[in-house]
Amino acid sequence: MTTTKQQDQEYGIMLQKRLIDMRMSQKDLAKKVGLDPKRISDIVRGTRALPKYRDKINKILGLDETDLLLN
Repeated sequence: MTTTKQQDQEYGIMLQKRLIDMRMSQKDLAKKVGLDPKRISDIVRGTRALPKYRDKINKILGLDETDLLLN
């Protein structure tokens, strides 16, 4: 999946909001995904896409990326 910088940033915002809602830290998410916490931070900031991990992140957090298309 190829994404634009804006899509990466919007995904990061959605991810950050969901982490807050779930009271989960980026470090906790990193452990569940099997990534270094720095990579999760990069995704949240929108500076790195790492698309191969998106499905796993979405499943863990119960996210639906189609929500981004509706906004």
